[in-house]
Amino acid sequence: YGYIFVKGNEPKNDNEIVLEEKALKEMGLSDKLGQSINFNIIKKYIDENNQNQIYSFI
Repeated sequence: YGYIFVKGNEPKNDNEIVLEEKALKEMGLSDKLGQSINFNIIKKYIDENNQNQIYSFI
């Protein structure tokens, strides 16, 4: 995809990910390797009654 690793390697385990430096900065995170990051996943949608809903989990 045209990406070059500046630090670290490709993920080897299911609990490892790669993030762009820009994404880390947007989230206020350092570029330290091996850190744990908690994500809140939020999905906004309109239900069958045409009502706005939010689905989220950690």
